Amino acid sequence: MRTNIYLVRHGKVHNKSDIFYGRLPLVRLSSEGKEQMKGAGQYLKDKHIIKIFSSNLLRSKQSADIISQVTRCKDVSRTSLITEIKSYMEGMP
Repeated sequence: MRTNIYLVRHGKVHNKSDIFYGRLPLVRLSSEGKEQMKGAGQYLKDKHIIKIFSSNLLRSKQSADIISQVTRCKDVSRTSLITEIKSYMEGMP
């Protein structure tokens, strides 16, 4: 049996201050980012997705939830183990 793994980065975020957001927890998807994730879900819809992994960051959770809805994959796991590294630049323009 063959296993395919699809890697998807979160969609575009709402970042009107144009900061380096890194691991900041409350950065959310923009309207454009939500549409991007719907498009990713449409691409994945016929790929027989059985599990979705997401970091605990809001934008990643939102992205995973949208893909989950579109693909009808209800098995979503969230973990801090796939969160990007911490940077001293977080919150800076």
